[in-house]
Amino acid sequence: MRLRFNFLAFGLAALPGILFAAHSSADDSTLSNDRILANLTEVLFGSEFVGEDADFVRKWDGPLRVAIYAKDPARYRDLVAPHLQHLHELTGLDIALVESQSPGENAHVLILGREQFYAYANENLGAGKDPRTNSFLACYGYFTAGEAGRISGAFAVMPSFISDSEMRSCVVEEMTQLMGLPNDSFDIAPSIFNDDDRYQDLTWQDELFLRVLYDPRVKAGMGRAEFEAAARGIIAELRPQG
Repeated sequence: MRLRFNFLAFGLAALPGILFAAHSSADDSTLSNDRILANLTEVLFGSEFVGEDADFVRKWDGPLRVAIYAKDPARYRDLVAPHLQHLHELTGLDIALVESQSPGENAHVLILGREQFYAYANENLGAGKDPRTNSFLACYGYFTAGEAGRISGAFAVMPSFISDSEMRSCVVEEMTQLMGLPNDSFDIAPSIFNDDDRYQDLTWQDELFLRVLYDPRVKAGMGRAEFEAAARGIIAELRPQG
């Protein structure tokens, strides 16, 4: 059985039928290791949609082959490729940008025109979904994972009618979330997973999240208690001052 997990990023026009209240949060770069672990479990096991929380770890355990689908895919390669390299460096996962419809392709960056983007969003995120966070949709994504927690496919969906700066923010957040970190929270900072605090690049805390998730001691399918026990030790090793 494959389960699908959705995630969002915000900052553009509101998607009809999805409305939320805004919140505020403080940026704190002096977080304790206990707080970082709490933040990580919220991003890892939570969901931006009510009822889509998970009780097990979801991550890739094999090669990640990413293809761009757009009117002019070459235009976006320089936005996507550097972040994929960054993700490779943080996770050790075999990640490569490939041409569309390449053998082994299992992750897709869709860059759509206005009508396509909102039609696709309404189809995937509209009726029956009850999101928890903001209402200003800029881009979104989803991945599928089996009951063993292995992610087998993913989509990052972005509009073609935003600036290069906004596109870069979407690429960084959506491609990072499809690694198995689907939730956003107004309580986590500094982080790209906080919809109040806008970052174009991964923060030190985001990088730590990825290093912990892709440490070999963290297995796909781990339950929350087992993950927390493993992650606590890994965070202490990576951040002994915490």
